[in-house]
Amino acid sequence: MTHSFEKLLQQDAPPPPDAAARRVARQAALAEFARVQAEASSQSDASRWSMFQALLGALRLSSHTQRSDDMPWYSRRMLLGGAASVCLVVVGGALAWKTLRVNPSLADLSPAYETVSVPTKYWS
Repeated sequence: MTHSFEKLLQQDAPPPPDAAARRVARQAALAEFARVQAEASSQSDASRWSMFQALLGALRLSSHTQRSDDMPWYSRRMLLGGAASVCLVVVGGALAWKTLRVNPSLADLSPAYETVSVPTKYWS
């Protein structure tokens, strides 16, 4: 039964496009576009960013910025890796500094040994 239905659809010619319907649809689409554009421009004028928000947006380290093509991905990754390394060095240094100030005996690398001279005999 499906096979005969497909044959009927293939034999049936589509109706010719109605010029008046196309014109009405185009006018409706243009009117809707103009309405949306006017609404968007009035909203952008009403919602201005403060100076602080603009500065934060410019300094954001994200891949979703408007200037995503300025720096290649591998360079951005190296920059973030370098920043992470610097943070680790700072935290590690602060931790070591604090530990050595609280307990200075940890700075000794090896215990102090007494040196004893032992006489040796030369066998001749």
